[in-house]
Order: sequence, then C-alpha cells, then structure tokens
Amino acid sequence: MGARPAVRSSVWWRISSGVPAARRRLGRSSARRRCSGSVASRTAIPSPRATVWISLTPTRSTPGTRTSIPRIGDAARLVILAHVLAAFAYGAGYTATNVLTELARRTDDPVVRRQALQFSGVFDRRFNITGGTLAGITGVIAVFVFGYSLLTPWIVAAIVIYVVIVGTGILFWGRVGREIDSAMAAGDEARVNALLRSPRNVAVSRAENTLFITLIALMVLRPGT
Repeated sequence: MGARPAVRSSVWWRISSGVPAARRRLGRSSARRRCSGSVASRTAIPSPRATVWISLTPTRSTPGTRTSIPRIGDAARLVILAHVLAAFAYGAGYTATNVLTELARRTDDPVVRRQALQFSGVFDRRFNITGGTLAGITGVIAVFVFGYSLLTPWIVAAIVIYVVIVGTGILFWGRVGREIDSAMAAGDEARVNALLRSPRNVAVSRAENTLFITLIALMVLRPGT
C-alpha cells in the first residue's frame, strides 16, 4: 500500500513534464507553418510597387512589326509644320476673299459693296496668294521628305486641282479684278454690279469653290494610303 503513491506520482511527473515539451514542439511546428505561409503569400501576391512598375513599363513592338506612320526627324517636322501653317493661311485667305466677294455681290448698298471688295483684296493679297504659294512649295517638299511618289493618285489629283485653282486666279480673276477696280475708280457702280453678278463669273466661282473643298479633302483623307 505504501508503494502505490510513489508509482502514481512518478507517472504524473512524467506526464506533466512531457506536456510543456509537446507544447513547445507544437508551437515550433505552427510557427514554421505560419512562416512558410507568409513566405508563400509574399511570393504569390506582388507588392503594389511591383504592380505599378509592371503596368508603367512600356511595351516594345517586335523588330518585324511596322506601323503605317513613318518615323520622321526634326527637319521633316519643320517641313510639315510650315506646310500646315501655310495651308491654314491659304484656307483662311481663300475663304475670306470669297465670303467678302459674295457679300459685295448680294448687297445693293454701294458703300458696303466698296468696303467688302476692299477687304476682299486685302485678304487675297496677304493670305490667299502668299499662303497658297508657301503651301504649294512646302507641299512638294513634304512629298519627298515622307517618301511619297509623285505618281500617287491622290497627290496627282491634288497637284492638278491646285494648278487649276492658281491658274484660274491668275488668268481669269486677275482680269475680272482689274475690270472691277477700273469701274470702281470711275464711279461706275452699275458696271461693278454687272461684273459681280455675271452668270459666267458666278459659275466659275462656284466651280472653283468645289475644287477647293475637294483639295482639302484629298490633303486630309489621303485616300489609298
């Protein structure tokens, strides 16, 4: 009877002493699992900084990929800038000249007619003629800079239309303008009115305006390229 408590206490000591060791082993294994889980989560989920860096990295096309827009240098950019500015001046001068001439054609007031024709001449000389000349020169240069062929259909059509408009302005409207100026200087308002409202002059003006709109469409759309 005296030996049983000693056995019981010995067994209890081994059990109680083994519990902390088991707890320590469980703690270490759970810590290893948490550590491995955190490493896996860090590996699987990229940081926001890495995500932003990846999204901001520009994509490069393969060497065999070619776009329809050729690479141009600084000289080519200057040429195209000069051509666009000259074309704007040409378009503004042409439009203002025709609008003011149409106003002079439709009005019955001699003073309004005279003022409209005067401003029409100013826009014609300063913007229409100057801008048209520069637009033609820079346009031809741009054709060679960008490697176009002069036999490209829309370029051939644009050149023909441009030559027709310029030729009409020099050969036809130059003569009509001199006749109108002479009639205005002589004070012959009836003659001025007759020249402005002549069916032939009106028809030529409408046809020229149609060609001008076609020229703009060809330069902007460049069909076939």
